[in-house]
Amino acid sequence: PPAVILDLDETVLDNTPFEAHLIKSRRPFVREEWDLWVEKASAGAVPGALKFIAEAQKKGITVFFVTNRRDYQEVPTRRNLAKLGVALDQDIDSVLSEGEGISNWPPDKTYRRRYLSKKYRILLLIGDDLGDFIEGAMESPDERLHLARQNMHRWGISWFLIPNPIYGSWEMSLHPKSLSDAEILTLKRRLVRDSHYE
Repeated sequence: PPAVILDLDETVLDNTPFEAHLIKSRRPFVREEWDLWVEKASAGAVPGALKFIAEAQKKGITVFFVTNRRDYQEVPTRRNLAKLGVALDQDIDSVLSEGEGISNWPPDKTYRRRYLSKKYRILLLIGDDLGDFIEGAMESPDERLHLARQNMHRWGISWFLIPNPIYGSWEMSLHPKSLSDAEILTLKRRLVRDSHYE
């Protein structure tokens, strides 16, 4: 049977208020604060997402959400989707979270996509990060570009990337993981092209 796979954060769920809170308070991402935000189940929808989901379901296409929200966040995530009017299938697990169930899904979404592709014909992948489509998202920028180019025949046909300039694997691929927040900020400033104008 046909199915589509969507990421959740910044693909279906709009977490801009949470990101704005971090910016205004000049704080980096902190897992505990993110957990509180998810528990509120008050994220809005990314424009067009709800209409797309409803249309796919109306056509008999099963919609799966493959997310790196943790397994303990699945209940409030489902609550948030329900508040937005997303009808989740009661007979199957359509929200596949990181660390979930006996499979204990890792952050790499490849395993979950592979699992679904054994039972469904995946028509589309939709996400906001290279990792929503392919392994290797945490590699260097050059390697990421190479991976993206290898799959040129899929982009805009069966793979749809929603722009996310706020965060993602693209950002983490720019620096070693051992850097402090201050060092990361310094490096980012160095990487940003000169944008002076008169």
